[in-house]
Amino acid sequence: MGVNRFRYTGAAMPVPASLEADNIAQAFFASAAAHPHLPALRRREGGAFAPVTYAEAATQVRELAAGLTLLGLQPGDRVALVSENWDRWLVADLAILSCGAVDVPRPSRISAEELAATLAHSGCRFAVAAGPEELAALRAVRDRLPALEVLIDLSDGQDPRREARGFSEVREAGRRALSAGRFPATFPAPRVGRDDLATIVYTSGTTGRPKGVMLTHGNILSNLTGISQVIHVGPGESVLSILPSWHMYERTVEYAALCMGAEIVYTTLRTFKEDLQAVRPRFFASVPRIWTKIHQKATSSIAEAPPLKRALALAAWSAGTRAVLARKVLAGEPDPGCGPRRPGRLRALGEWLACAPVLHLLCRGVVFRPVRRAAGGRLRGALSGGASLPPALDLFFEVVGLKLLNGYGLTETSPVLTCRRFEHNVTGTVGRPLPGTEVRIVDTGGREVAPGELGRILVRGPQVMAGYYRDPEATARVLARDGWLDTGDLGRILPSGDLVLTGRAKDTIVLASGENVEPEPIEERIKTSRFVDQVVIVGQDRDYLGALVVPAFGELEAWARRQAIPYASPRDLLEQQPVLDLIRDQLGRRAGSSLNGRPAEVVKRFRLLDREFTIEDGTLTPTLKVRRPVVMARYRREIEGLFARPGAA
Repeated sequence: MGVNRFRYTGAAMPVPASLEADNIAQAFFASAAAHPHLPALRRREGGAFAPVTYAEAATQVRELAAGLTLLGLQPGDRVALVSENWDRWLVADLAILSCGAVDVPRPSRISAEELAATLAHSGCRFAVAAGPEELAALRAVRDRLPALEVLIDLSDGQDPRREARGFSEVREAGRRALSAGRFPATFPAPRVGRDDLATIVYTSGTTGRPKGVMLTHGNILSNLTGISQVIHVGPGESVLSILPSWHMYERTVEYAALCMGAEIVYTTLRTFKEDLQAVRPRFFASVPRIWTKIHQKATSSIAEAPPLKRALALAAWSAGTRAVLARKVLAGEPDPGCGPRRPGRLRALGEWLACAPVLHLLCRGVVFRPVRRAAGGRLRGALSGGASLPPALDLFFEVVGLKLLNGYGLTETSPVLTCRRFEHNVTGTVGRPLPGTEVRIVDTGGREVAPGELGRILVRGPQVMAGYYRDPEATARVLARDGWLDTGDLGRILPSGDLVLTGRAKDTIVLASGENVEPEPIEERIKTSRFVDQVVIVGQDRDYLGALVVPAFGELEAWARRQAIPYASPRDLLEQQPVLDLIRDQLGRRAGSSLNGRPAEVVKRFRLLDREFTIEDGTLTPTLKVRRPVVMARYRREIEGLFARPGAA
C-alpha cells in the first residue's frame, strides 16, 4: 500500500461494551443500564443547571417512544426534528430511533422553502418542533406537506388550536400505557439491525439543492467505535455541547459521550464563556470559529495591555513558539508544509535548550494561564472539526498548552474520517484515518498520485453512507460500486499517514494565468485577525486575488476610539483612510507577499462590507458555511470594482 492510500492499523483502545449493540437506541439503553445513577444530561433552567440521570433519561426515552407508538408511529416512518440542541432534542431523537423510525433533523433557522422542500422530499409523517416559532414555521408550509399528520411541541407550549401535542402530554400517555402493560416489559425492542436506516440528514447545499444523506445504524455505530479511540472521556466526566445536534458532527460526539457514561451539558453561544467556567468540562466538540474568537480575545488583550506587560507577553510568545517548533524538529514530527518555517536540527537543539525553560515556566505557567482558564481549566482536549484549523491558530494553542484534536469528515461519512490523537497530534494536519477507514489521493483522471502530491480525497469504510435519499443519480456521481466515496475535497498524505487538507475542488479559483488557488486556507489565515469577522476570497479568471471583508465591528470601533478617529456610523468608519490602512496591514500580514508563499496566493485588493453574511439572507448555510455562488451574485458590483480600478476599496 503506497503512502497515498492509507489505512490506520495502530493499537486499539478498549471499545465501550454498549457499542456492541445492533442499533443506536439499544446502545444508549445498555449504557443507561451500566450507569443508572450517573448524570447524563444537563441544561440551564434559569440561573442553575437541571441534571437528568441515565436512569431518568432512559425512562423519558421509553415513555416518549411508547407515546409516539400510540400516535401511530411505525418502523420506517420519517419524523422531522426541527430544533436546536437541548436535552429534549436528544430524548426525542432516541425515542424516534427506539420505535424503528427514521428522523430527519432540521435547524430552527431555515428558510420556509428549504424546510418545505426537505420535509416533502423525505415524506415525513410526524414533525417534532422545539417550540412555538418552529411550529409556526411548520404550519406556514403544511399545505405543501401532504404526508404530515402529527405535530409535537418539545417546549410544552400552549397550542390554542390543539394542532400540536406537548412533549409531556405524549410522554404521560406513554407512561400510562407502559404501566397498564399495553407494551411488553422489554419495550422498546424494535427489530432494527445495523443495515437499517437511522436518519436522513440533508446537506448544507453550498452550491445547489440539499441532498438527503442516508445513514444506517451500522454507519453511525461504526463511527462511534472509531472515535471512541480518540475521545478519552470517562464515566461521570462532563462534555460541553455548543454545536447544533442536528449536525452529524455534534450528534455523533453526543452519542459517543453517552456510550461512555459521560455527562452532556448543553450551552449556548450567549452563555458559553460562563458555562465553561461553571462546568469546567473535560472535553467538547468545537469548530475553528470558536477557537478563532478565543485567539482574537487573547491577542486583543495583549495589544491593549500596558507596555511592560505587552512586551513580556510578546517575548514569552516568541520564546514559546521557537521552543515548540524546535521540539517538533527534534522529535522528528512530520512537517505538513504549512505554517511557520522550522529550523534545522542543529539550530533546533540550541533553541530548545535556550527556550524550553521559558516556555514551561513563563508562557504556559504564567502568561498564558488566563487562556487555559478561559477554557475551564480542566480541559483534557477539544475536538475541532467543520473546517481545518489555520496553522497560526493551531500553533497558538499548542504554545498555550491546550490540546486541539483537529479532525475531518463529511455528513456522508457519519461524519468522522480522520482525526489527530492525544498521542499523535501533528499540527497542520487532520490526523490519521479512524480504524477501518481507508483514504487515497487521486488526480482528475482517478489515478493515484505520487506520494505527497495534491489530489482529490477518496475514502472507504463502514461509516460511508448508504446513498442519497431518492436520488440514485447523485449517489452514483460520488459513490462507486466498490465503496469508494469521492469527497470533493483536496489534500495530500504525509509519509506518517497524516492527512493535510488544502480545500474543496469546487471552490478552487483558477486565475487568468492558469494557476489554481485554494481560497479556504487563505480565508482562515485572514480570520485570525481580531479586526476581521468574515472574508471571502475572489478572483476566478482574474489576474490576481481580491477579498470581500466583513470587519469585526466591535474591535474596529474600539480601535478607532483609541486612535481618536471621528465617525458618524459603522458605514462611515469603513471609509476612513486609517481604517483602510489597518485592514490592508492585517491582510498583508496573513495573505501578503512577505509570507514566502506563491505570488498567486497574495491578496492584492479588498473591499470592506458593512453587513455580515447570515443564514437569513442566504449567504450562509445553517452550518455557517459560505454559499459562494450567492455571495458572488449579491456582491457582483463590489467584486467587479476590485478588478476594474486601482485602490483598496
